[in-house]
Amino acid sequence: VHGAFIVTLTGNLTSSNGFWSVTAKISDGTAYLEVEFADEILTSLIGFSVPEMKQLRKDPALYPKLKEGLQNCQTELIDLCCLMTIEFNVCQTKGTVIVLQDININDLNHLKRRLYI
Repeated sequence: VHGAFIVTLTGNLTSSNGFWSVTAKISDGTAYLEVEFADEILTSLIGFSVPEMKQLRKDPALYPKLKEGLQNCQTELIDLCCLMTIEFNVCQTKGTVIVLQDININDLNHLKRRLYI
């Protein structure tokens, strides 16, 4: 999917087995796709991993940092409009977004050329 954006989050942000997970419906303006976001992307948006989050929860003084990271992730996902690399596994029903990349002028020109082919 090129130049995709999130239409809606279809699941809550969860932590399980040491990994972050959230599902969403994305679109490139021509179609919709159900995806899951890779743990690495969510860790980057939140600012800490699940094991780090478990440590933060133990210290009440660090609770604001935890809350801020989770809110930042939500805001980033809501505002997200970028190129997404999606990996498909035949054993799973959803694709997994593994790379987010800002759109630059070269990407935009490439996408415009594809419209006229």
